[in-house]
Amino acid sequence: MIILQIFRKFLNNKALVRMTFIVFFIAASIILFFAFNKYHLKILNSIGEIDEKDVNFWKVVSSNIKLILKIYLFGVLTVCAYAIFSFLYNTISVGVIAGNLLDSGYNKLALKMIPHGFFEFIGISIAVATVIWAWCYTIKTAPAVIKQKEPIGNVLRKVIWTIIASFVINIVIFIFAGIIETIVSYYKVL
Repeated sequence: MIILQIFRKFLNNKALVRMTFIVFFIAASIILFFAFNKYHLKILNSIGEIDEKDVNFWKVVSSNIKLILKIYLFGVLTVCAYAIFSFLYNTISVGVIAGNLLDSGYNKLALKMIPHGFFEFIGISIAVATVIWAWCYTIKTAPAVIKQKEPIGNVLRKVIWTIIASFVINIVIFIFAGIIETIVSYYKVL
């Protein structure tokens, strides 16, 4: 019940939802560009470098949660710089890996990345958009705080609760993504 209220409250923040869609669209565009660009970096040299393994659910979930915790914490502390860098690094990496898999004839393996990757990038997009929104909202309300028309406590409370709501939503998304990746990992294509 509480999670549904958090989802509802998140969805009521129209600016944050729009920003999340924009960030996700940018992520998808970057991944597709690098996946289908014939001039991308060649990182796979032989079939011996690829090994399909069963995925540990908790490792997948915990690594994703660690990633977004860093995005929230360092993104806020660096005025979005870390969040944007992490976002670009992850999207370019996934695009290059997908492109190399496709070029090397591992189309089915590249397709196996899609279900988990879709949810993972929704989560990353939510985290990055939340950090950007937090700074935009803080800057937008700064004049009212300075003029003492808006208490700073209200602004901080809204930013902190929005980040917490975003984090809770991401935990749900990453649990779902972990389940999907664990199930998909049992279907071997090599």
